[in-house]
Amino acid sequence: MPIRKILVPVAGKLNDDSLLDAALAIAREQTAAVELLYLRPSIIGNVPAWEFDYGAWSERYQAEIEASVTEAAKAAHRYFDGWCHRNRVAGETDTPKITWREEAGVNSDVIGAACRVSDLIVTRGPENTATAWSREIFEDALLASGRPVLMVPDTPFLSRVDTVLIAWNDSVQSARAVAGALPLLRDRKWIKVVTFLDEAGQEVKLDAIQAYFQRHGILVECEPKPLDNRTVGQALLDEVDRMQAGLLVMGAYTHSRVREAILGGTTRDAVEQARVGVLLAH
Repeated sequence: MPIRKILVPVAGKLNDDSLLDAALAIAREQTAAVELLYLRPSIIGNVPAWEFDYGAWSERYQAEIEASVTEAAKAAHRYFDGWCHRNRVAGETDTPKITWREEAGVNSDVIGAACRVSDLIVTRGPENTATAWSREIFEDALLASGRPVLMVPDTPFLSRVDTVLIAWNDSVQSARAVAGALPLLRDRKWIKVVTFLDEAGQEVKLDAIQAYFQRHGILVECEPKPLDNRTVGQALLDEVDRMQAGLLVMGAYTHSRVREAILGGTTRDAVEQARVGVLLAH
């Protein structure tokens, strides 16, 4: 399926071009529209629960928070308008079409509903410190949408996106990631599909996924790799570095989120340590 709508959900401060730059570059390549969804945090969600218990909530306090949230939204909108003018996409007839929309609430209902009617979500990783809501936005976009999520690093990565690494373990999640990435894989110089041997030396067969790509006119190199006493996540990141890849494609949370949060896992390693674009699907 072609990419026709790209969603960029943000909250709090907006003062970094790289997120919008990535969405714009993909939109130009894919003939897609971009919507920036600005999420205004709930006022109650910003007030410690104990203040309600002890009656500290007041009209003055509420007004101060409302003013702060409103000013942050206005500042973000001004930044967005300036970015549009700098990139010459501010006019009604300019292409690709870039729009701004505001919604109240940083929660899975609002984020999931917007993501489910988009083809690709472009966002920061959960460890990004630019906004306090990075983790909520990332996880809700990934887990509540059924859509591919492109995690954009702080540093520019699009200049290296002609080299792509795909992690394949024959799971539902990796299949969804591959399907979501297909429009982005056309005319890339080097695409490699890897799978890793498990502790018993078993490997996922790669013939079927290679044939799948061939039916879509995409040539890929396939290779089973040993773990060599590494985690799958670390082995993937090592391969990204070795290839100098600009994009990693992988399924997310193949194991339980709780298990990965406690023990660590491939998804956690990738989203916390990758310095390239990572396209994930759950």
